[in-house]
Amino acid sequence: MVLASGLRNTFDDASPWANTPANEISYGAITEPGPMPAGRSAGIFHENCNFSHFAYDDSILFPGQAGAAHLHMFFGNSKSTAHSTFDSLRNSGASTCAHNELNRSSYWAPAVFNRDHKVLIPEIMNVYYTELDSNAQIVPFPDQFQMIQGNAMATEPPSALTDGTWPLYWKCGWHESARRGGNSGPAGQYQGTIPYCDPGTYTHLEMGIQFAHCWDGTNNGTNGDPKSHIRFPDGNKAYGVCPSGTKHVPAIRMRVHFKLDSSFGPSNEWYLSSDVRTDSNGDHYIIDNRGASIHADWMNGWDTETLKIAVDTCLNVNRDCWRHFGDGRQAKLDPGQQEPRTVAHYKGPLIAEGGSLDQLCPSRPGRSGPERALCDMSAMSGG
Repeated sequence: MVLASGLRNTFDDASPWANTPANEISYGAITEPGPMPAGRSAGIFHENCNFSHFAYDDSILFPGQAGAAHLHMFFGNSKSTAHSTFDSLRNSGASTCAHNELNRSSYWAPAVFNRDHKVLIPEIMNVYYTELDSNAQIVPFPDQFQMIQGNAMATEPPSALTDGTWPLYWKCGWHESARRGGNSGPAGQYQGTIPYCDPGTYTHLEMGIQFAHCWDGTNNGTNGDPKSHIRFPDGNKAYGVCPSGTKHVPAIRMRVHFKLDSSFGPSNEWYLSSDVRTDSNGDHYIIDNRGASIHADWMNGWDTETLKIAVDTCLNVNRDCWRHFGDGRQAKLDPGQQEPRTVAHYKGPLIAEGGSLDQLCPSRPGRSGPERALCDMSAMSGG
């Protein structure tokens, strides 16, 4: 194992629907009566997802090439690998998300390390599917859909869109678990690099990714270009009317939470696996703007019927849905469980063994020179 590669959260492996083929899973079979969601000004459905595993894989940029990417942290489908496709996600693996195996999508982002090159394990991820134009008719993602937000090659920090929305950001804050315990604290500022978060003031560092949502209506990102089929509205903003000829799909926002602890070292000395580069001599270094290469990938693994119900009964009628849907049903609890998959179930330490940058960046198969390092994506066009 190289710096947590292969580390897995096994909590959801016991799901009765893990590895059940898609044709044996239906919305009616693994939902049950639940509360009717409240109305709100804009439709949304959301869920929490536990950390699943780490791997040097990226099935969008390096399909079928196991071990060819920088280290990623995965959420959602427990069997997401370099070989994953929509069909494989739908037919295998447990889900670490609250909609159980109705949502076997895979979400992944570059791993986060502290100054001692130890990988930090995210405590939990919040995922929101929203509409950003109340006059639009939201359409579900098509089967096979995949996309990337952000740039793994970036060295300059990302910034806000023209309407003030940060599609990529870092922020000090308090996770909901702390608020439920009766605690509260000041909200940190959105930033394009990893900030210093005082553990005495904040409980978590938040990594945020807002995916674009105006789809060209034709391509699904499997043609070797996982970015140009999806964009933000005209004017480089998140809220507004999608350009003519495009369709508004659910806007996905990921909020990944890392617990702060003085033993992990100052958060402004943390960095992403994609922040590591290789110079002309083959030596590894970390870019000055730590966290600037923030990005994330998403591969659809939703049950087609379920996703359409969520879009039609939540987003298109302005309801606030959680693991429940706007038709009065909700995802079933696992047998014997008293709570949905919405709390941090990973019980291991939130930091894994470390090493050196050389250990973090072993040779990429079939490459030589500076491009050989798994951390250095300078020859790539995505994340």
